[in-house]
Amino acid sequence: MTYRCCAIALCALITTASAQSADEDDAAWPPVKCREAIFGDDDRRAARGIYELLQAKASVDDELQGRVRELLGDPQRDKGLRKLCGGLLCRVGGEANVAAVLAVVRQTKDDNLRLVIAARLREAELTPAQARALIGDLATPNARLREQLAGVLGAQGRVLPAEAQAALVQLLGQDQDLRVRQAAVTALGKLGTDEARAELERQLGEKHPPYVLGALLSALGEQRDLELETLRRLAALVTDPASRRFQVEATRALAKQKAKAAPVVQALVAVLSEMSRPYWGAQSRRPEDPTLRAQLVQLFGEIGPAAGEAAAPALAASVRNGEPTGRSYPPPPRWSNTLYHPAWKVFPKLGPQAVVHVVQFLSRRDLFLLHKTCECLLEFEPSALGAASKELLAALPPALTHPDRTLRRRAAEVLARLG
Repeated sequence: MTYRCCAIALCALITTASAQSADEDDAAWPPVKCREAIFGDDDRRAARGIYELLQAKASVDDELQGRVRELLGDPQRDKGLRKLCGGLLCRVGGEANVAAVLAVVRQTKDDNLRLVIAARLREAELTPAQARALIGDLATPNARLREQLAGVLGAQGRVLPAEAQAALVQLLGQDQDLRVRQAAVTALGKLGTDEARAELERQLGEKHPPYVLGALLSALGEQRDLELETLRRLAALVTDPASRRFQVEATRALAKQKAKAAPVVQALVAVLSEMSRPYWGAQSRRPEDPTLRAQLVQLFGEIGPAAGEAAAPALAASVRNGEPTGRSYPPPPRWSNTLYHPAWKVFPKLGPQAVVHVVQFLSRRDLFLLHKTCECLLEFEPSALGAASKELLAALPPALTHPDRTLRRRAAEVLARLG
């Protein structure tokens, strides 16, 4: 019996000690413990110490940076440890640290280690000399490394030397690997220079594989002040049914231009109008794409009052396209396309021209739609409502006398905003 009790007590003691040890391992290490582990000989503990410093975003002094560079350059060390060393040095930055990382990328024969460390270089700030030296590394036969290095150059932004920008253009036009070309066009989009923007606009006029064209449209979506010819090319992609997979990206790129996209509004309105045509007797009706519809509606809102005259009728027609026919109850699921249509948030951005097209929904009998209409009208500026005061005064009386008290209150608020 005594032996059994001793055994139970010993097991409990071991379990408690193991739990305490596990708790200590799970807890975050203080900087002092991280430093001791990094200067020690245990690769596993050194890796844990560097990981803790990365997680805590702690400061790293010069002596510790030197030790991390030493660990990174030692091929006998654990590969996982060296990856963490590269990540820490790139986060800390500095010419010496970046030079040590670049040396490993160029010299190591381990492709996995090279790619992981090269990817972390995007966090570092290269000197102009280091960026120029990286141009020669783009000639490596390893396509995945070329892809990562293109991303590193793009992450440098406006400070990237002109020679490196020219190297990215060459990659985009000549590299045989589509992922490398995609990385090159994405990098050009991040530079933010007038030269890079002009090159992206020129590339839109060239023929590219779909994989690259999608990246090109995304890069153009990050640019400002696109030329009118580029806006027309983007609008042509939106209006072309054969380019369906690129329509959403092209619409997003146009939305970034805001009011400057006004010259192409008419062509885009035609796309939304075609999607909004009634189902009956419309054999050639364009298939409805909810994502494209939402992007087009958002685009008109970004353009603002300059798009109001052309876009407001099309938006109203798009809203009406989801109304129930009254032949069945409860209403079909398409009814939600009306009540939750993105156009309700865009109408007020289009200015006075849109008020008349919103007022027409006050003639409907559905209570939910009447509430939505009044909510939308309350978002307009009083001056915009005043421009359509005649139509509003003619349409509001039924809502002002409606049995629903909340609707009467909202209609009264709309009337009060007229002044």
